[in-house]
Amino acid sequence: PNASILQIDDGISSKVEEEQKILAAISQNTSISEENLYDEKEKLKMEVMELIHDIDKISTREEISALKKLVGPIKPTLHAIRLQQSRDLQHSMGASSKVHHNKNIKQQRRLFKTKKKTKKETVGLSNPGTEEIN
Repeated sequence: PNASILQIDDGISSKVEEEQKILAAISQNTSISEENLYDEKEKLKMEVMELIHDIDKISTREEISALKKLVGPIKPTLHAIRLQQSRDLQHSMGASSKVHHNKNIKQQRRLFKTKKKTKKETVGLSNPGTEEIN
């Protein structure tokens, strides 16, 4: 069992490195040619097929929980990236006619107040004691 956990950890570290490379490529806004994109998609499909075959070999609940933890955020992450891309596209289409060409202004998403509100101490009313009545 310990050997399989080590294999999962090695797989996790390599996946983390791959994710960092992918995020770096996305953040640089490098355009990928259609042919290169197709090749990348095919490689990714092959890796997913290998994972599907590895799922059949799972023998412990720890492996299942580790796999669920890794696979769970995939769909929401892809959805968020697609939303961001569509917003950027809409923003660039609408903003280009309103903003001068020499301005590089991004609209602020939202302002959140970070200062905590202090609560005023309230003195509660109480019934008068026997000393106060006399």
